[in-house]
Amino acid sequence: MARTKRAPRPFIRTNPTRTSIHKFHTSTSVSTSTPPPSLHEYQLASLAAAQRTGGIRKNIEWLRDSLPSPPSAENNKKRKWRLLDVGAIDGNTYAKAHDFEVKSIDLHPLSSKVEQADFLTFENGEIYDIVALSLVLNFAKMEDRGRMIQRASSFLEPGKGWLYLTLPLPCIENSRYMTNTHVLEMCKCCGFELVRERETAKMKYWVFLYTGVTSSWSAKKVEVRGGAKRNNFWMGL
Repeated sequence: MARTKRAPRPFIRTNPTRTSIHKFHTSTSVSTSTPPPSLHEYQLASLAAAQRTGGIRKNIEWLRDSLPSPPSAENNKKRKWRLLDVGAIDGNTYAKAHDFEVKSIDLHPLSSKVEQADFLTFENGEIYDIVALSLVLNFAKMEDRGRMIQRASSFLEPGKGWLYLTLPLPCIENSRYMTNTHVLEMCKCCGFELVRERETAKMKYWVFLYTGVTSSWSAKKVEVRGGAKRNNFWMGL
C-alpha cells in the first residue's frame, strides 16, 4: 500500500526566502523605493527559516544553559520554567522544550494556541520565570520599545526572573544610533543586569536577570555611525 505523504505545514507553502526577512528589517529604517513585505509574509518567512536551520533548538539550548538550575516547587521538586513568549506567532517555538511551560501572546497570531494580545496592556495576574522578547522590539514602534522592556518587569520577581532578548544584528551593529553598550545601559536602568550575551552572523542574543533596581535614563538619540547604508533603529525610554 502506498504511503500517504504528510501535508506540509501551512507556512511552508508560501516559499518564504531570506530576502523577505531582510527587506522587512531594513525597509522600516532605510529609505527604499521597494514596498516592505507584509508582517504576515515576514512571520511565515521567519518561521520557515528557523525550521530549516535548526535555529530554534540551538537558541533554546543556549537560553537553558544561561539559567541556573530549574526552579523548585513548594514540595522542593523541580518544576518547569514558566515563560511568557511575546510575539509568539504560531506558538511552536518551545513546543519541544518539555522543561518550559509557555504562555504565548501575539498581536497577530497565526494559531489558536496563541492569545491575541498587546503586551503593553496585557494582564493575567501571573508571575513568570522568563519573559521572552525574541525578534519583537524591531517590529514595535520606536516609542514603545523601551516601554516593552520596562513592561517585562511586571511579570518577573526581582532576583528570580529573567529577560530573554533577541534582535537582528544589524539593529545593533549597523544602526546610526544604537550600540550594544546602549542596550546594556538602558536595560540596566529598567532593572535588568546582563547575565550572558552572544551574537551570530545575523542575530544578537541577551539574557538579563531582573534585579528590581531601576534608575533614570537620560540618553539622547545621537548619531554614532555615519554612512548612507546605515539603518535608523533606536530604543529609548
